[in-house]
Amino acid sequence: WAGPMRVGSSWSAAGRSIVANGGTVVTGTNAFASPASAYLGSVGGSSAFINGWIKSFAIYNQRLPDATLQSKSVVNAAY
Repeated sequence: WAGPMRVGSSWSAAGRSIVANGGTVVTGTNAFASPASAYLGSVGGSSAFINGWIKSFAIYNQRLPDATLQSKSVVNAAY
């Protein structure tokens, strides 16, 4: 990407969701590979990392509904 982007990910025992830049929310158990640990900006010491800056992030104590996650993934949207 050549500009800012905003990605949202949400999960619970019932499933998971991921969305980027207000696009289509992908849900289910096979939507993306789930790592054993969560890292911010890398994959735990491997060569896979974000080549850029993380300006901010937010953590919620529950899985967000897909529509809420989608609206929060738009660049410059409120947290």
